[in-house]
Amino acid sequence: MEDRTSVVNVIPPWRKTFDFQMMTEDITFGQECFRKAILLRYPQHIFWAVISFFECLFLLQCALELAIVFNQDQLACQVFIVLAPVVYSILLLILSMAALDRYLAIVRYEWYKKSVTNCGVITVISFASVLSFVVITIPFWTGYQSIHTCSTNWVDMYWVLLWDLSLGVTCVILHFKIFY
Repeated sequence: MEDRTSVVNVIPPWRKTFDFQMMTEDITFGQECFRKAILLRYPQHIFWAVISFFECLFLLQCALELAIVFNQDQLACQVFIVLAPVVYSILLLILSMAALDRYLAIVRYEWYKKSVTNCGVITVISFASVLSFVVITIPFWTGYQSIHTCSTNWVDMYWVLLWDLSLGVTCVILHFKIFY
């Protein structure tokens, strides 16, 4: 008699299986991409996917900062100086927009259901991100501040941090309005 418990099921690397033992159905890469795209069919899912993306960028920025400190790399320092205030500000802006999205979905449900679309959410997120990037990096591309010195101006950082504070307060206020 053949022992079935000793048989190893070899799955090619381009195929994936579900983690549950009762569902050992193989799915291809295309099927998995489709499955993940279906998860983004609601506007709030798009917000959270973009928030996750900017969180990853923020973590990469932290790793870049450590690499700059340890390796004294001038080029990496110049990239970091330009992007340091941008990623966190955009992250806070999108968190505020997600909180506003949830608030409107609760308070103005009928209007929200017929007015807010995935395309509209992607457009607003893209426009807000590009606008934030341009506004925050104005001192660098106008020549007011140079990236070659690898330093920031405290006045510019004051305004960026004041903007971040106002976005953070907006998030807190909207969350209080949602939950209380």
